[in-house]
Amino acid sequence: MPSSILRLNLSFCESLASLPDNIDELKSLVELDLYSCSKLVRLPNSICKLKCLAKLNLGGQPKLANLPDNIGELRSLAELNVYSCSKLASLPDSIGELRSLGALNVFSCLGLASLPDSIGELRSLHCLYITYCSGLSSLPDTIDGLKSLKVLDLSDSPGLASLPDSIGALKSLECLDLPCCSGLVSLPDSIGALKSLQRLDLICCSGLASLPDSIGAMKSLKQLDLSGCSGLASLPDSIGAMKSLKRLDLSGCSGLASLPDNICVLKSLKLLDLSGCSGLASLPDRIGELKCLESLELCGCSGLASLPDSIYELKCLEWLDLSDCSD
Repeated sequence: MPSSILRLNLSFCESLASLPDNIDELKSLVELDLYSCSKLVRLPNSICKLKCLAKLNLGGQPKLANLPDNIGELRSLAELNVYSCSKLASLPDSIGELRSLGALNVFSCLGLASLPDSIGELRSLHCLYITYCSGLSSLPDTIDGLKSLKVLDLSDSPGLASLPDSIGALKSLECLDLPCCSGLVSLPDSIGALKSLQRLDLICCSGLASLPDSIGAMKSLKQLDLSGCSGLASLPDSIGAMKSLKRLDLSGCSGLASLPDNICVLKSLKLLDLSGCSGLASLPDRIGELKCLESLELCGCSGLASLPDSIYELKCLEWLDLSDCSD
């Protein structure tokens, strides 16, 4: 095979059982795609000698149990994607040596229980996606070393019971996505230290009973999605301090009985979704102070008997949904 090859796509080569040991002779290789090579059992250690390799795609290898221990030698690797490798139980410690790694995407690796402590050494990492990994039970405390991280996505990790306190050190983090982490029962107080966070997604975190008071310190947060958090009983008063908040989704929070009065000081709020909040008996009297509110969703709020008079003061309101409010 010519050593001048820059990109090698072997995806869906379902008969491919192994790669040749001399694959390191592809000195110029920048991208290697091995997606859906279902018979592939192992990767040769020589793959880690591809000094120019910037992107490696793995996926659909149900028999692949581990990555090469010396994967850290791929000094140019900027993107590593690992999909649907159900036998993969861990990532090698040397992964922390991937100094150029900007994006790590691990999807549907059901056997993955934890991440190595060395992951905190990935100083260039800006996107970390560990999604649909149902066996993941915790994150290492060393995550605070990810100083460049902007996106942390842990979607559909039902075994994740908590986040480490050290998460508050992620000063560059802009998006934290935790949808369908049904085992998550609380957020650490340190989450309020995420001063750059713009989106917090907690959709269907049914085990979440409350939010920490420190959440009000998130001055850059624009979107807070708590839809489907059926165990959520209340919101902290400090929510009124989230001056940048534009979207607050509480749909399906059936355990929510009331809203704090100071939710009405959210001057940037444009969307408030309370649909399906069947336990909600009333809205705050001062709701008319939400001068930027454009959409108010109250569909299925069966416990809501009346609306406060101040609702007429919502001059920017374009959408009001009162359907299925039986009373």
